[in-house]
Amino acid sequence: MEQIEREILRYLGYKKASPPEEEVLCAIAECREQAARLQPRHIWTELPIQCNLEKNAVKIGEEWVHSSDFTRYISGCIGTVVLAATLGWEGDRMLRECSVRDMAKGVIMQATLAAYLEESLDGLQEQIKKAYAEKGLYLRSRYSPGYGDFPISLQKKVLEWTQAPKRIGLTVTESCMLSPTKSVTAFIGFSPRKEKCVAKSKCQACENRNCAFREE
Repeated sequence: MEQIEREILRYLGYKKASPPEEEVLCAIAECREQAARLQPRHIWTELPIQCNLEKNAVKIGEEWVHSSDFTRYISGCIGTVVLAATLGWEGDRMLRECSVRDMAKGVIMQATLAAYLEESLDGLQEQIKKAYAEKGLYLRSRYSPGYGDFPISLQKKVLEWTQAPKRIGLTVTESCMLSPTKSVTAFIGFSPRKEKCVAKSKCQACENRNCAFREE
């Protein structure tokens, strides 16, 4: 089974002990065929950081952010990559049309698009990793606003830092939801010390142990 199919099944709530029905696998294959036509768009920049462990705060650029979870995650790093990515309005249209025709298949399309977005981000991070390795720097895993106590309101600053509205058409609502909806923002800490920057999965980095989508 391919990694992306495993990710789709994880988003759908399937565990190793409960394999999916054949009709679900067929629906996933159909959704994947459609999703493969999408062209994800990314943008990223680099910002300096300053950690204050006593106050559980990190200064990102000129912005102080209070979060014990993010402070622990990025402690020991000398800076962070800030990125934004989207499947665009075509992804939202694909999901909407699929959901109108068949609500159950719409759920599968939702999981498929989420997995494709993550796969594109994995590819982007691999490119960034190689570029930073040439400078003797090592990356951590991605960490997004909304993980643990890392404020989701930081979405607005990420779009400002990356100029995402102008460069990839990504905006944010007053309630801090990204638009188009199949989009994500994230931070990737980097450090010259390899032993302190061993990459962990996004689930290992997140403190929400009860998440229904947590990797086993």
